[in-house]
Amino acid sequence: MELSDDRKTEDFLRLYNQEQRRIHAYIRTLMFSPEEAEDVFQETCIALWRSFDQFEPGTDFGAWARTTARYRVLAHARKRGTDKHVFASETVERLAEEIEDMPGELAARSAKLEGCVGKLPDADRQLLASRYLEGKPASELAEEFKRPLSTLYKSLRRIRRALLQCVELSLKQEEHSL
Repeated sequence: MELSDDRKTEDFLRLYNQEQRRIHAYIRTLMFSPEEAEDVFQETCIALWRSFDQFEPGTDFGAWARTTARYRVLAHARKRGTDKHVFASETVERLAEEIEDMPGELAARSAKLEGCVGKLPDADRQLLASRYLEGKPASELAEEFKRPLSTLYKSLRRIRRALLQCVELSLKQEEHSL
């Protein structure tokens, strides 16, 4: 991919920004530890930028990025070897294949989830964003929201349950309207 440096940067950032969350979620799905998943995500981002010249314009950047991410997860698993916090390489491969086979379902669920999150009260959305987007530890959030830790966990469980019910209901309604 022969582009000027400015154009290359713009193209990369545009494509990357569209896929960033999905890449992160993909890696997080393949790993036990959120901290290690974050490390692999950072490594993947660097690898994507360094190898962007090899990306073919007009092809699926998301698929290319997930392939790169999968190789990073596998390299991490090999490096960690027997660590119980890392899936075995064969398991990572199978999970990755399963994930790649269901983009339509994931996209539909993701769209429904975004709609359901939008229906939550502001306080619940703020709690979700702090915990899952910013990755703040629950203990820190308990202090920030001035709640006992057990209450915070109950709130998160209630929110997750409500989101699951909302997504499932939306999908059923869509299925019945087809």
